[in-house]
Amino acid sequence: WVVACEMMQLQPGIEALLEGTGSNDISHSSPWLTFDEVSIGREQAAILLNTQKQLGELGDQLKSEASVKISQSSAETEFKCQVCFVMDLTGSMSALLSDIFEQIQGVVQEIGNEIKEKFQGITTSFSFAFVGFKDKEDEAQSNGRFHVVDFVDSSDVFVQRMQEVHCGGGGDLAEDVLGGLGVALNMETGGRQKLSWKCGARMIVLIGDAPPHGQEYHPGSKFFTDSHPGGLSDSPKLQEVVERLTNFKVEGEESSRDKAGIDLLYLRLGSFTDKFYSLLNKEYSLAKEAHLEDHQLVNEKRVERLHIVFCLDASGSMSGAYWTWLMQAYRQFVDERVHEQHGDDLVSVVRFSDSSQHIFTEPAKRAKEKSNNIPKPAGRTDFGPALNDAHRLFESKNEDYTPLLVFMSDGDDDKPNSYDILRAMAQANKERGMSMHFVSFGGQGGFLDTLASIGVEVLGENRCKHYNTQGQEGITSVFQKIATEGCMLDHLVDSFSKSIGNALSNHIMVEYM
Repeated sequence: WVVACEMMQLQPGIEALLEGTGSNDISHSSPWLTFDEVSIGREQAAILLNTQKQLGELGDQLKSEASVKISQSSAETEFKCQVCFVMDLTGSMSALLSDIFEQIQGVVQEIGNEIKEKFQGITTSFSFAFVGFKDKEDEAQSNGRFHVVDFVDSSDVFVQRMQEVHCGGGGDLAEDVLGGLGVALNMETGGRQKLSWKCGARMIVLIGDAPPHGQEYHPGSKFFTDSHPGGLSDSPKLQEVVERLTNFKVEGEESSRDKAGIDLLYLRLGSFTDKFYSLLNKEYSLAKEAHLEDHQLVNEKRVERLHIVFCLDASGSMSGAYWTWLMQAYRQFVDERVHEQHGDDLVSVVRFSDSSQHIFTEPAKRAKEKSNNIPKPAGRTDFGPALNDAHRLFESKNEDYTPLLVFMSDGDDDKPNSYDILRAMAQANKERGMSMHFVSFGGQGGFLDTLASIGVEVLGENRCKHYNTQGQEGITSVFQKIATEGCMLDHLVDSFSKSIGNALSNHIMVEYM
């Protein structure tokens, strides 16, 4: 058992050592070599401890020798690398698209410099490609199911072409992940453009928040939906994708330095991908004898469903065009949530003037039509009753939904009890990931600004926003922004360029040892 364990863990162990994580102290050892003395026995534990010590010494030796060989190499000093980003472009990714593209831009513009600084004896050249995938039902759209950008050597040209990429569609929660990988691997493409893979180091970076179609990949959540539980007949199977990753070669790949296959790095968003990653890693590890590296791009568990409470000012000053614009903005908000595959969100509407009235609570997919039941404006402005109703509604759904408050008014209310109500609401829902959005319409908003500052104090500035807006276009734009961002205001990890940089660094170290 010990021998088998050592052989299975040797490669990831050395990779960990090359990253500088090896240690002769077992209490600080990297995760690839951990053990329980009680379960495996004292003798076997002693063997593993000695192995840890020897590999720690080996790691230091390899680092030193690799540095010497890199600096002394004169025959082949150019390191060529191709990186293809394969990314989910369905509606659920809309909120994060701009942030992810910003980080991709940082990768393609900076990774070459980082590698050159780390390995000064090597000339590096990079080219980048992109495959965006949607779903089977999006095939008929003008931009199709896949968006392909072939390899380009210029980072500026690649970034420019990425500006043409947009999210949309999807419908259910499962997506054509395997189809996207198949296109990137030049498998059955149905006449689509093939990528210009060449000799050298090759890497695919998979980015997404959903598993492929097929019951075997379902995460087990009662909220998960799949329109094709048997999988897609025109997309490759998991085993076929892994076999292609393992044995991929191009013409002329004959030298001893050229190695078959394409490395995979999986950048995941949320827990829906957990089961798929586990199955993919199992197949990948058996085929390539290496652990599939993955990184979560969200700092917390991704929000699965929201309970959105609208507190809408229906005082007399909101009559006429103002009310018409507000209802249109509300309906577009709901449309956006459904379009982004969040039709199971709960939407509550609280209408307030000098009193408050809870009009309805419905799933987002039915909340648009219910807006016709909201009475038209009349009366004066009092925020307290509406905040009380919102607090009560959030408490009634405290197990299954993450709370999001949208509070809109064109006036002010100087009753200090509103401060206490809001603070209590924020404190009660902080651990559930609550977000608050205050929308001042028509140039007023001093009191809403004060309420927002209380929200910031309790929840943090990324969880509480205040918007000052005017006119139909202004309020529509603000509601659209809130709908798109949802509760993902501070979930995205600051940078994933380090993950890609480390993976490439390890590859170079192995190539030139």
